[in-house]
Amino acid sequence: QQDQYSAVYGGIHAYDFTTRTLRPIHTDLSPPLHLFYTGTRREHEPVAIDPPTARLQAASAIAALEHNDPALLGACLLDQWHTKLEAQPSTFHEGMNQAIQAGMRLGAYGGKLIGAGAGGFLLFVANDPLPVRDMARMGLTHVPFTIDNQGTELL
Repeated sequence: QQDQYSAVYGGIHAYDFTTRTLRPIHTDLSPPLHLFYTGTRREHEPVAIDPPTARLQAASAIAALEHNDPALLGACLLDQWHTKLEAQPSTFHEGMNQAIQAGMRLGAYGGKLIGAGAGGFLLFVANDPLPVRDMARMGLTHVPFTIDNQGTELL
């Protein structure tokens, strides 16, 4: 559901699907987000994460965004990644973990695998641009993006 809501409303929001509410998150956290396509096709496998753990991780990420704190956001993403890695160990995830660790050695505060279904992307938080050439040597393709705050509009 969050994908559809994000497309309609734009921007960054905190979603609560049990109460059917969304709250905009206002942040000035720009440029430190870096997206890389892994080039890997995989099947989406649902991962069961303990609900209190997921809520705590989401609350920490929201606080990091609201306080414009890239180091804290990177740590939150890395914590979410480690939770997924523990819940669903696999050869694929171990390879992604090695790429995340390499990104951190190149200056990222943290990162995680995002996307499901046909492929995956690695999202990193770094204060400076990550060396795209070094990331490409790991088989990752840089994907420039911006966050659209307007959402869907009728033309």
